Amino acid sequence: MKNKYLKYISGIIIFYFIWLVCIPILASHATDYVLKKINCITITKPRITTSFLPNIKFKADDFKLLNPDSSVALEISKPKINLRILPLLILKVHLNSFESKNINASFQIKDKLYLGEYPLELPKSNKNFALKRLKISGLKINLKQNNSNHIFNGKNIYFKMGKHGKNFLIFNMNADMISGDTTSKLYFDINLPNNKNYKKSRFNIDICELDLSPFSKLAQDYTKTISGYEINTMHGLINLHSDNKKLYTGINGLNIEFKDKENSIIFPEKLYINSNYKIEKIT
Repeated sequence: MKNKYLKYISGIIIFYFIWLVCIPILASHATDYVLKKINCITITKPRITTSFLPNIKFKADDFKLLNPDSSVALEISKPKINLRILPLLILKVHLNSFESKNINASFQIKDKLYLGEYPLELPKSNKNFALKRLKISGLKINLKQNNSNHIFNGKNIYFKMGKHGKNFLIFNMNADMISGDTTSKLYFDINLPNNKNYKKSRFNIDICELDLSPFSKLAQDYTKTISGYEINTMHGLINLHSDNKKLYTGINGLNIEFKDKENSIIFPEKLYINSNYKIEKIT
């Protein structure tokens, strides 16, 4: 009987020695080897560690994705990733957390969405991907579309979601988006706790003069993969304000064209909606 327990204990010790010691060493060497072969990616001081759960953690001082001309398409400073291992066995990606100091990304819309010079395919579903916590100190996105340039600046972005009977949602962001002569202000302070703590709910939102035009192509590519209709064009300014007591919405100059293979549905060219709602309680 003692020999039987010794075998189990020895097996557990060997497993965790390999997982906690050998795997990080092998992963670090593999990362160095891959980076030498891939010229478009540079990572400064990458570190890989494992934990008992089992999770794998990745840290670095800096991550860069370079275009063929060596210009920077994406830069992430101080990235920290905590990844669950078991879901990978069934081809799912579950991130316990993603953190970063600053992220700078350059996108362009041509026939599709590009990150720098690299085409991106928008996901048809999020069933194989899950993110539990996100924390970014600063986010700057430069989006080029034809001759237009749109800049998104976000600060102190925080997102957290619960599951397994402890459902809650926390989302905080302070940002602005510059599209030509229009500057849109975006502010979110949302806390939707589980039913036991509903009195702690917060639903504070400010969206000022948000121009929908830059999102036309993205909406077109995404909607045609999930329904029979797709958005062909989208224009208009959105205003929304909520302070936990009242909800104000304003839509000015909304113009959205939906189409399928045979028909088109066009919203009126001139539309203004001004409405107020009283929020009694958020549950």
